[in-house]
Amino acid sequence: MGLGNDLLPVRGESDSYFIVERRDIIEGQDFLSYESTFDLNGYPAISFRLNVEGAEKLTIYTQSELGGIVAVVLDDQVVATIINEVRIPANEGLIAGRFTKGDADKLVTMLNVGFFFSGAGNSAV
Repeated sequence: MGLGNDLLPVRGESDSYFIVERRDIIEGQDFLSYESTFDLNGYPAISFRLNVEGAEKLTIYTQSELGGIVAVVLDDQVVATIINEVRIPANEGLIAGRFTKGDADKLVTMLNVGFFFSGAGNSAV
């Protein structure tokens, strides 16, 4: 692992870890709201809204890290990972993944407590 990287466990999976680069992309104060919702395919997801500063930081990050994996980290555990497929130029976004509706609701509750998005390595360990 390089300097500034940590090996963090995946919440709820006893033998899964990610190597996460410790750099805050957007933080709790950048978020205006979170909501449990559904993606365009009808799967559970989490929508979020950012303030102006958070939107700018996320736009810059997603442009520079296309194809990378972004980790959602809470209490030093990876609670979700997102493949950065497109530049996000707005103050709204959607976290989609293999969530159940209950998982999405629980993650929204955890996000309301506080978290940060962090760059992650390209594979689980």
